[in-house]
Amino acid sequence: MPCSQQKVETSWYYRNKAVLTWDGLEIYSQLYLIKMELSKQSQETKLVLDGFFQGTGNNDTDAISAFLAEDISFYIAESPYMPWTGKKNGKQQVITALQQLIAAHKTEDDDFEMDHIFIDETEAAVFGKAGRTVRATGKKFKEPFVMRFTVKDQLITKFLMLEDSHKIEKAFIQ
Repeated sequence: MPCSQQKVETSWYYRNKAVLTWDGLEIYSQLYLIKMELSKQSQETKLVLDGFFQGTGNNDTDAISAFLAEDISFYIAESPYMPWTGKKNGKQQVITALQQLIAAHKTEDDDFEMDHIFIDETEAAVFGKAGRTVRATGKKFKEPFVMRFTVKDQLITKFLMLEDSHKIEKAFIQ
């Protein structure tokens, strides 16, 4: 699904200078507001990620599918307790993996925090925490993650998920 929205995206960065007092000399703090506009390519990448995360937030694999390239490369560190992990190639394998992930958790207990999103043209990194409850055991976990994306032609072509899979898999063991 191509992104049709073409709005100008502006990012604001705050930079603070320190306040120092030294031998009666005061150096005053100043807050600088720096305006930076995202490139057109970075805006398109952001729109793709927005759509992807809206789909994941709704556990809607059909909506997610619209943002995946046919030849997507997907990787989450492999665990024998979590069949959606490991290397997946192609849209259908990724959708199957996401369906397995959704089915394994009580989605009403999902607790996701996205702390930072960095976008540089076609590359993006998302830092946050994911909290879930395992359906089979009732055990909960909340762990930090990093997701790395590559977006080309308004579709996700690479998805890498970095998390402590070993720690998470303990929630799947009875």
